Amino acid sequence: MPSNPAESFPWYSGSGDDGTTGLLGDEHVPKYHPQPDACGTVDKASAALDLAQMEYAAGGSGPAPAKKGE
Repeated sequence: MPSNPAESFPWYSGSGDDGTTGLLGDEHVPKYHPQPDACGTVDKASAALDLAQMEYAAGGSGPAPAKKGE
């Protein structure tokens, strides 16, 4: 057995890819459709707001602002 268990599992499904991505429910859209990108953008914004809220609740001031020229 390999020292790293992840080495014993393939990194592919073997079934191929039909070029779509799943949304909530049974709906699928092409990977180039704007909806998956929009969902990712909203997810990133939500994560940033969560981090800001936790920092505020902890009484911190967040990271120091960058100095001019950096």
